[in-house]
Amino acid sequence: MHLEEYDEIKKWITQVKDSSKATYLSAMKAYIEFTGLNPKELIDEAEEDRRKPRRLQGKPEERLAEFHKWLLTEYEVKTRGKDRKPSGKKGISKMMATTYVGAIRSFYRRNGFPIMTKTPKAAPKKENRKMMLTPREVKLLVDHAPTLRDRAIILFMFQGGFDASTICSLNYGDVKRGLERGEVPLLIEVVREKDEVEYFTFVGYDAVEALKAYLNDRKRKGEELRLNSPLFAKEGAKKLKHERITPNLIQNMLRETALKAGLISEEDLENADLNPCRPHALRAAFSTILRLNGFDPLLVDFMQGHRIPYNGAYLIPPPEKVRQMYAEVEPQLSISSMHPVEKRVEEKLKAYREDIAELQNEVNELRRLVEILMTSVLDIGDNKVEAQELIDRVAGLVKQPERVIKISEIEHYSGGKAKVKLA
Repeated sequence: MHLEEYDEIKKWITQVKDSSKATYLSAMKAYIEFTGLNPKELIDEAEEDRRKPRRLQGKPEERLAEFHKWLLTEYEVKTRGKDRKPSGKKGISKMMATTYVGAIRSFYRRNGFPIMTKTPKAAPKKENRKMMLTPREVKLLVDHAPTLRDRAIILFMFQGGFDASTICSLNYGDVKRGLERGEVPLLIEVVREKDEVEYFTFVGYDAVEALKAYLNDRKRKGEELRLNSPLFAKEGAKKLKHERITPNLIQNMLRETALKAGLISEEDLENADLNPCRPHALRAAFSTILRLNGFDPLLVDFMQGHRIPYNGAYLIPPPEKVRQMYAEVEPQLSISSMHPVEKRVEEKLKAYREDIAELQNEVNELRRLVEILMTSVLDIGDNKVEAQELIDRVAGLVKQPERVIKISEIEHYSGGKAKVKLA
């Protein structure tokens, strides 16, 4: 059955955000399997139901309540991938069941027959708690990511607070100018589709370097990047078509990467409805690090694309001010052993220490030579004045370290005279 051939489906699905369409269509397929009715018949049934006396109405509501129970106990879960074959496992999670029922409610509502009853919300399970990720664990994910693209995506979520859907919506034009200018932290201005909110955020050095490596690889393979080219594209069989990556692919990638990195186990996934190391865990880590380092919670919400109070927009600093604030916190978001700024400072300090040590050695050598000359005076006799002049000259050099390099050699006295060579 080609669902999108039905007018009822077209009227409904065109109003659904791209990031949710796949889930909503899966919900409709399950509902059709449960009811045995196609989309047109479902709306015909709802229309007939509403013509009845009020006390006799409620067939769609009754179906949805039964559908919810069926999803939890009888629905046969399909395998992942294109074929979607039955897995032999029955029943889906309460959270997914609630999502499916919400999708069908929106189908009825869009076709003019809103469902009046509410579906109970799924209670959170302790097994579904997301991990509290640290930079060390994020580095493990990056090190085990299968492709350059996946490395960049992980770092964008951690260092920029992006959700999977917003990652998918990014275009090359969103970063082109900043990359060409060599901006770090890199400013990214976006619109979060979920809340239809315009906002900006930043990503740090690690994410920028990973992104440049990924984009350079695409260019090397012959792709011409345009302003509207997807920043992150599908790979494998789809790579030549340069199709935009989807949230589902990001979820699957992060699940497999977390398994390879040893951050989660197959048992963890079997006992939970959600991957503990899901994209939201990276997003939450970004939020936590900013808040712990003095960022106003309102600003953090803004940088994650959350809807903020109307008058809250006036409290958001301009981008360049936020860039400075982010740069101060960036070392806490870095997965490198040493942040580039810290590395440059450490290199300068090392050079200064080496210069100081070298000067100290030269001063110590000059002091030793002065002692040699002063000892020689005792045996010089008639040449005492000449020796004293040499001592004075060397002593003057000790007081002027910048002239130390001019001394090439001082020999022990011979034949009653101290010998001093100057370069």
